[in-house]
Amino acid sequence: MNKLKLCEFIKFWSQFYNDPKNLDRKYYFPHIFPINRSLNPNDLEKLFEWKNGMPLSGNKKKALKLAIKRLDEINNFRRLDRISKKDIKLFFKFVSENIIRSGIVWRIFVLHIARPKELPMIDRFNFKAIEFLKTHKNKQINNSQSIEEYLQFKKTFNNLVVKSSQNYREVDKALMVFGQFLDNPSKILRCK
Repeated sequence: MNKLKLCEFIKFWSQFYNDPKNLDRKYYFPHIFPINRSLNPNDLEKLFEWKNGMPLSGNKKKALKLAIKRLDEINNFRRLDRISKKDIKLFFKFVSENIIRSGIVWRIFVLHIARPKELPMIDRFNFKAIEFLKTHKNKQINNSQSIEEYLQFKKTFNNLVVKSSQNYREVDKALMVFGQFLDNPSKILRCK
């Protein structure tokens, strides 16, 4: 896909992202940026609520408490000048997996909180969209991807950001909506 077509693809699909309460502006952007500052417990709470899309349940509140206890480690990872695959895997294993007990989506979210510009969020819809763009096959995706699969996703996602000249959040929104469409093509898309 050339740059112009990719840019049009991102703009087209991201327009269908539904955020009627402006949660991105209220909960996400002010609490994750600037990336050169340390996060605080309030930032983590707002980001967890944003990701959850609603008030936190008992298990998510426990995860938030664990994340707050590991805030120094999150901020230390956030402050590293550069990160390698090994750094990502170690953080995932020793921090993310100890905060979130199961499922890759929330474990990756902890990675994303620490390094939002380099480590994209995931959900089954983004995975589905990326898989379709790579293979032109509409595969069923579940929540059992591995860190290795995530690293491949990350590489493709970050290439899309660079090639499209769009910011990563717009690419994320476009992939999520496109993945939802692939999951249920009969769903009616409505422009804002």
